[in-house]
Amino acid sequence: MLGTGIAEPFDLFSDFDEESTSDTSEIYQHIRRRFVISQAKHQSPRKRRYTPKFVSVSGPEEAASNQGLRPAMEDAHICTKLETSATACVKRDNNNDVLFFAILDGHGGDESSNWLSVNLVPILTNHLNTERSVENSLNKAFQEANELLLLQNFKSGSTCVSILIEEATGVAWMANVGDSRCVLSNGWATEDHRPSRLDEAERVRLAGGCIVNNRVLGLLSVTRAFGDKLLKPSVICTPEIRKIQLNPNDHQFCILACDGLWDVMSNDLAITLCSDGFTIANSEAIGWSLVAAAIQHCKSLDNVSVIVLKFNY
Repeated sequence: MLGTGIAEPFDLFSDFDEESTSDTSEIYQHIRRRFVISQAKHQSPRKRRYTPKFVSVSGPEEAASNQGLRPAMEDAHICTKLETSATACVKRDNNNDVLFFAILDGHGGDESSNWLSVNLVPILTNHLNTERSVENSLNKAFQEANELLLLQNFKSGSTCVSILIEEATGVAWMANVGDSRCVLSNGWATEDHRPSRLDEAERVRLAGGCIVNNRVLGLLSVTRAFGDKLLKPSVICTPEIRKIQLNPNDHQFCILACDGLWDVMSNDLAITLCSDGFTIANSEAIGWSLVAAAIQHCKSLDNVSVIVLKFNY
């Protein structure tokens, strides 16, 4: 009978040879075995257990991005769920995803940023599956991606700002290279890698380089980037990584954006615009509003790419 949870009738003696057996204990064992088999056939499958979700993330499938007044578009982005294995150093199950978002701001062409948008994720996933910590995974993935990128002999380079979020625990890892920036709703932000930072300028000098007109070797306005083969070893791709436990009191949303936004808009203004925006719009619409504000009202002369993520607890 369907829907009652009661097993269909069955014949206990369908395969029992009555003439060949007279031992009651053997008859009892046969009945018991047949009953167990029958119950197993009709037993309802067990329900899967789900780990509670600490935080869910509302975000766009693609970055809000506009070429602006530049002659070419050199930005790229990543918005994806990571398909990590059961043995990975991050927790993923049927109810919880591991999410990865990144803004890639190219310079000297779009080859490097576009290459990274395709190849960084599989490299990172592999390291998450084999390393014992997310920090090691990010460091090694960025280094490996850079080594492979340099083999392409592109003349271009790219900055990167990324966030990796473990929904099951609410832990987030921010990793940045260059002057693309991540800003959280409580005001915390990654630090740009520019020659104006004393520690970065000193590192460049120790590597044999110099700062001329606030540029590395007089050419590049950032001290860390992927690619830029001719500027090695002064320009490195080692990310600065920050691990944060997200919580509903301090972290309602975050903004990832290239310097096309941050060169013309303060962190505080971007936070205010997002806070006001979430009363009437979603993450994708707010991202496009920030892009429009940067180009039309703040007069940005650069490509502008933005990803806005909302944290739901």
